[in-house]
Amino acid sequence: MLCIINMKINYLNYFIVLVSFIGFLHFYSCDSAVYDKKSLDKLINKESIKSQRYDSIIYGVKFGMTHEDFHYYTLRKNREGLFFPSRGGSMVKVDINSGYDYPIEFHFFPSTTDERFTSIAKFKSIVSYKNHSIYNKEMSLKNLLDQTLRFFEEGYKGNNFIKVLNNDDIFVNYNYIKIDANRMITIKPSYPLNRLDILFEDLRPMEKIE
Repeated sequence: MLCIINMKINYLNYFIVLVSFIGFLHFYSCDSAVYDKKSLDKLINKESIKSQRYDSIIYGVKFGMTHEDFHYYTLRKNREGLFFPSRGGSMVKVDINSGYDYPIEFHFFPSTTDERFTSIAKFKSIVSYKNHSIYNKEMSLKNLLDQTLRFFEEGYKGNNFIKVLNNDDIFVNYNYIKIDANRMITIKPSYPLNRLDILFEDLRPMEKIE
């Protein structure tokens, strides 16, 4: 009799864990339509031929800057107390204390290290909670993603994000992409690191404009 009771308890615990896990994945697998590669390529072509430009990245950093421009601009903003070096010094960091339930850190840097006077067409970025705690359920990846999508759509205006399949993380089904003419923003949630890996890409680099 005791053995049967234990089996029922173990089954119940397993069922609770399974339901919780399915519920977690459900967040990433429902609502709006998912774009496949063909649909995404079509949208990129449609947006990239538009005449207007969207070059802003954050606080005056923008596409078209040379690496030398970027160096001196971020150095000046560091002296003003806005930009700081990230841990390890490999990226530039800015603290954002509004628009989120908890303060976040926005790390960014050109994704290539070309010659000093080459125009920058890609910026890599990382968004994460400033003082993340695994014990604070409100600092979940889900909440970070929700708030970042809203924050970016309000700040960068233009089109909303679309969903595309994520093949890099077994716990996250989708990446999120926002395209406004030349500027494409790709957000890739990283479940193991509880952060968002972001790429800002210029689809029509400055040096190619006639």
